Amino acid sequence: RAGWIGDYADPLTFLSIFTQGYTQFSSHNYSNPEYNELIKKSDLELDPIKRQDILRQAEEIIIEKDFPIAPIYIYGNSYLFRNDKWTGWNTNFLERFDLCQLKLKNK
Repeated sequence: RAGWIGDYADPLTFLSIFTQGYTQFSSHNYSNPEYNELIKKSDLELDPIKRQDILRQAEEIIIEKDFPIAPIYIYGNSYLFRNDKWTGWNTNFLERFDLCQLKLKNK
């Protein structure tokens, strides 16, 4: 079983894994020059809307065209939070929670 979680809040946290020359997770031996070029292009694009479109094109190659991996299980955690009594619970994909931000609501 291989698994990973995003290291930072950007699509490249997952998309860069499939670029040629990525050595940390290279067991899939995937290579697509068009995909590599789109990822490089996204690194240089300053306009966030244009960058999002470039990354969407790269995602389309990975998900709809080449499909270099097949995720068979997505694991997750469940949390119970009483938002009628507390404020300050912020979810995020890294599952890092700053409990210092929790505050009891005043009645």
